Amino acid sequence: MLELNIVPVRKQYQVEDKKQRVIYTIKRKWGKYAISDANGYELYVLADPKDSYEPEFSILLNNKRKGSVRCVSKFVHPKLVLKTDDIKLNLITEDHMHYTFTNENNEERGSFVVVPVSNGFRFELQIEQVDFDDYIPLVPLAAIQAIAPIS
Repeated sequence: MLELNIVPVRKQYQVEDKKQRVIYTIKRKWGKYAISDANGYELYVLADPKDSYEPEFSILLNNKRKGSVRCVSKFVHPKLVLKTDDIKLNLITEDHMHYTFTNENNEERGSFVVVPVSNGFRFELQIEQVDFDDYIPLVPLAAIQAIAPIS
């Protein structure tokens, strides 16, 4: 199981491993979140959704759609669906703070917890190594925009 912390630092987020090494940086620019590696190379972009009751965020790689994070339900049994060419995971929550990743067979593949801090939210992310890709740290940011946390 891969464990990452997504920590707000000024106007960006830093993605840290268990040893608190910064491995990614997430910056908001032009209405989108962009994730960059430790060398500053931009990997993926999470595009803001159009105004909709059930928002859908696009995951872009080199300005081409790689996948999406779609909100299926906001209030009764809140749920999001992460879908790419390689993977389909459901994100479910009961309390808007603890999310669980499950696959199509309803097997748990990981989780993340939203922790309110003075300058926003911090995320504690755990995911199976085989399900991890560089865009995964963007998913909690989509979740708090689509399904507002209850603090």
